[in-house]
Amino acid sequence: ELYHLEDDTFEDVQKLEELILSRNKFSTLWTKFKLKSLKKLDFSHNKITVIDEGVFDGLPNLRHLYLNHNLIKKLPQYIARMNILTLHLHNNRLQHLDKVALNPSFEYQLTFRKNPLPCLCLDNLLLFMVLRNISTTECEDVYFRNGEYPTCIAIESDWDDGKCSHHDVIEDYIYKFLDMNNNLADCPLSSL
Repeated sequence: ELYHLEDDTFEDVQKLEELILSRNKFSTLWTKFKLKSLKKLDFSHNKITVIDEGVFDGLPNLRHLYLNHNLIKKLPQYIARMNILTLHLHNNRLQHLDKVALNPSFEYQLTFRKNPLPCLCLDNLLLFMVLRNISTTECEDVYFRNGEYPTCIAIESDWDDGKCSHHDVIEDYIYKFLDMNNNLADCPLSSL
């Protein structure tokens, strides 16, 4: 089990295209990777809470990034500058998934189910995805469309002014949301 990597860990591996670091114990991503050939990076199923600035700057060809099943509360803004085709963020603690964090110039696949997003923000995000041709997975579609799963957290102040607020969701609501989602299969299709 890995907890961290030094910046030069993969320095001698110049032709590496896929790096799977899932199911480890990473909590903060601070390693500055320098892998020009890397196309796929998988940090799923860790304990990541923070992603430092510039972590992915040395990965110019990265197209598939898997950060699902972590404890991430906020995405760094620079992710919007990356030319990603696949971004998996489901099963985290994201409360805001700003349009700024989504690169509108590229068509890509995004997953974000089981994150405690405020309902109005979720509605805005889903509309933004349709307008920008951002696709998702079949699991994601079932999760958001069947009405059986808690998909967001209603915040009273959002409904007062009709805008997605960026206030933090009350911790009690987050824990209730996460508890309700914990009992669900990771992919709703597996329970159909």
